[in-house]
Amino acid sequence: MKSNSVRSHYNNDVETRAGNAYEFDRWHKDPVSQAGYDMTKIGIKRSLKGLDSKNCFELGPGAGTWTKVLCAEFPSIHIDAFDISSHMLKMAKENIENCDVSFIEGDFDSYDGDEGVYDLFFSSRVFEYLPNQKKALGIIAKILSPGGEGIISTKFPRGDISSDLHKGRIHPKVFKKLLKNTELDVVSICPLTVTVPFFKSSKLNKLAFFLLAQIPFSFVHSLFCESYIIRFKKL
Repeated sequence: MKSNSVRSHYNNDVETRAGNAYEFDRWHKDPVSQAGYDMTKIGIKRSLKGLDSKNCFELGPGAGTWTKVLCAEFPSIHIDAFDISSHMLKMAKENIENCDVSFIEGDFDSYDGDEGVYDLFFSSRVFEYLPNQKKALGIIAKILSPGGEGIISTKFPRGDISSDLHKGRIHPKVFKKLLKNTELDVVSICPLTVTVPFFKSSKLNKLAFFLLAQIPFSFVHSLFCESYIIRFKKL
């Protein structure tokens, strides 16, 4: 997926479809979407457990949905929120209050990583859009301080890939191999959003999420997992 296509999608297509109501349209418009929000929030907060971040780089804050969670978890945090979409950054600025956030518009594929060193890298549902995922992990390793940690959620390659936007979906095993080629080491991999096929039931989805979170990531997850979250550490 080329960066210009991602920029165009979020600046034009999303604005046309949802305007400034993107967060509601994405996460709260119906029970299944709301269940996805609830699962994602639980999964992110679990992955943040044990961390005490002061300086975070967030890639793709979108409308600021999860930026607000970071701010709530770490009251003293400073966040550099980096997004390719001016429309998303505009909404994030309007949604986030009482938090030390700098908003940066740019293409991560061209980011040199020289502006700062962070104790936390965070990104939710952006990694599948990146044109060069190996290069991106190299940039992440560069901007993390020694011992710093990263948390990335991304789409699981389940079912047909009908949209060009999601052709970068990556299996956890492949993700782990990419991390091995950097200074980054996997801490944990967990399901994030789960859907039970055919039923379109928020209750079944949440039940499956609860059950799958109790066992190590395996083949059975591929039957239900829509997205997963991976936590890693710079050696």
